[in-house]
Amino acid sequence: MWLKNLIASIIGKKQLPNGALLVDARTPQEHQTGVIAGSILFQLDQLPEQALTKLGNQQTPIVVYCASGVRAIAARRQLKRMGYLQVINGGGIQNVAESTGEPIIKLL
Repeated sequence: MWLKNLIASIIGKKQLPNGALLVDARTPQEHQTGVIAGSILFQLDQLPEQALTKLGNQQTPIVVYCASGVRAIAARRQLKRMGYLQVINGGGIQNVAESTGEPIIKLL
């Protein structure tokens, strides 16, 4: 419950910031079980290479999520080191979906 409250306090019960990108830091297998529409799958070990080609402008707001929030912490840290200025750890996929009102779309 504390994590849900923290996420809500960070990104609020509202739409994502204008132009924000959702980065899914889960595995391809996890991604297949459900996604938030419009999210970009980035495997944590390939994040630096993928960020350069898929994220573009370092001013763009980014919300990173994973299954529980642990990989999102690492992904946020990597993106911040790369110079991305507005990176939010959204926590787990369920927390981001609830906090933003975006549905999880089942792929399987």
